[in-house]
Amino acid sequence: MAFEIEKGVALPDSGRTKKGERLYPFGKMEVGDSFVVPKNGHKSWAFLHVATTKAQKECSIRLTTRAIDDENKRVWRTE
Repeated sequence: MAFEIEKGVALPDSGRTKKGERLYPFGKMEVGDSFVVPKNGHKSWAFLHVATTKAQKECSIRLTTRAIDDENKRVWRTE
């Protein structure tokens, strides 16, 4: 199989947030606050687990998640 090399094709935005900017508002949450996260076509909830684990370490907070239904989970700040 041969691949065609192309020049001058612009690299699209990765879709990730800018450095220092978070997708989820973990740092703005107070104890008892919560928000809903849709699955949005992901095969598993691993993306949310990684995000909450990282936020707990970086922000020194405690978070918990619960399934609302098959396609949505709610995240609470508990400490």
